[in-house]
Amino acid sequence: MGDSGGVLSFVVFIALAQPLPSALYRASQEASALVELELPLITTERRDLRWQRAIKQPKVKAMLASRAPMDAPESVELAPFEVMRSCLRKTDHRLTVKVLVFMTGTPLEPTWLPQMSFGLGLETTPGYEQLKSALVESFDWVEERMRAVGAQQLWQPQRRALASDNGYLRHLAAEFLIAHGAADVVDEVWGAPGSETRTKNEATARVAPDCKG
Repeated sequence: MGDSGGVLSFVVFIALAQPLPSALYRASQEASALVELELPLITTERRDLRWQRAIKQPKVKAMLASRAPMDAPESVELAPFEVMRSCLRKTDHRLTVKVLVFMTGTPLEPTWLPQMSFGLGLETTPGYEQLKSALVESFDWVEERMRAVGAQQLWQPQRRALASDNGYLRHLAAEFLIAHGAADVVDEVWGAPGSETRTKNEATARVAPDCKG
């Protein structure tokens, strides 16, 4: 990756270190669907060339989630995007690698998961399966403030998610509740803002992909 790619990745990383709502949450909420692609890899090629060739030949594996009934696209055209060398190194000796992409628009067009340059959404990045399951679950979440039930009966899926072992799911649940005027639920489950318990819970819900793991 050249100098311009490195600068871009740095800028993206800094931008995503801002307070709620996170870029991952915003992108997931704006998406119409979540699709898993499979990219073919030629192991004898140089990593950067192998990656450039791979993203020109994506195969649709599955439509994982959608916000309205729809069929999976038969094909997807990916625009070139940079990935850190440490992430590409994890694809060595593989014949294929899976990638998660959000889809929006009519017809559906792919959009990038935030932090994609850092391996987020790439199968070889640790936490890929947790990210996938968290996004699939979050696509089913709906606004509940108008439900005619007691306060303790509201936001049950998000309450469970806040206590999950899946850090991505915890992250998305906290974002969702705050965005929907239910920050008090996060306080109830995670502890008051600034408390030791809250700090520990927030630390386990940080989205920070690391290809070196």
